[in-house]
Amino acid sequence: SGLASGTLFNYRVRSADASGNEDTSANYIFTTLGTVGSPVRFIFTGQPRDAYKDSVIKPAITIQVLDSLGLPVNQSGISVMMEINSGTGFLDGTLTRLTDANGVATFDDLSINKTGKKKLVATNWTLEGDVSAEFEVLNIPRVSIVSHKGISEEVVEVSYLLNSPVSVLVVFQHSPDTLTPESSRSDPVFREAGNGQFLKDSLIFKPKGQGQFLTIILIDSNGNEYPSSDTVFVQPWAVGIIDEISEQVLIGVYPNVVVGGGSVVLEVKESTPFSIMSMNGQLVLAGALDRGRNVLFVPYCTAGIYYINAGGSVRKLIIMK
Repeated sequence: SGLASGTLFNYRVRSADASGNEDTSANYIFTTLGTVGSPVRFIFTGQPRDAYKDSVIKPAITIQVLDSLGLPVNQSGISVMMEINSGTGFLDGTLTRLTDANGVATFDDLSINKTGKKKLVATNWTLEGDVSAEFEVLNIPRVSIVSHKGISEEVVEVSYLLNSPVSVLVVFQHSPDTLTPESSRSDPVFREAGNGQFLKDSLIFKPKGQGQFLTIILIDSNGNEYPSSDTVFVQPWAVGIIDEISEQVLIGVYPNVVVGGGSVVLEVKESTPFSIMSMNGQLVLAGALDRGRNVLFVPYCTAGIYYINAGGSVRKLIIMK
């Protein structure tokens, strides 16, 4: 107490032991806090982090207002503008923010549409601006399913191509019906960054023999999810038919996943009438089957699960677009 505010001081520490031996420390300095002055300049207190192209930069970027001594100015309503200082691209989002009661402006929705190394600058018409640290805008991680094959009654091996500029978690999302956000997910597998990596992983199905719709989701360190653009239907090995309910007349359905307008083979033990119904009971196709193999052309209809009834034997048929 009693020291002048905003002033630089020098000091040393002198000490003595019980025998009276004295010693003096080296010289140290400190500056007392001064009275906060008027706003003079900005400083990045929350630097921009590496982000993906066209994705919001996280965590939010924050700017603090300072006075001439570098002390925070707790003043609201000061306008702060954000621009690209170096690097190419268009900065999107709310580019002008007002400071809060603590003199902090928060930019939480900024994104850039081109990849590469960048710097931002925070400024306005009257205060001294500040340039951010350099960061990089990266291509969005992408994954595509290349192939899949059943290797047991409950395991399918999935091969996929990973194009990711950063390390990610790989998650298989699967469902026996249609994929929804609530569909089952496998445990995540950590994968190092790799552009053009060809990978294989195994997915266990429960119950055994249950075919599944499948896609792959990449999750980055910020928790952002990037699903594959393709969805496939996969089956464990040695399971030709899904959900067999009866096997008295209808011997086989090949394939059991078809595209509308395609064909399906029904094999029956004896001549019998048949029908194909949707899950809500709508009749899609009906007629008669001859003993042996019959080729049917599947009409164009809504993708989903349908049931084939032939002489009391029922099998599931999945129609895709």
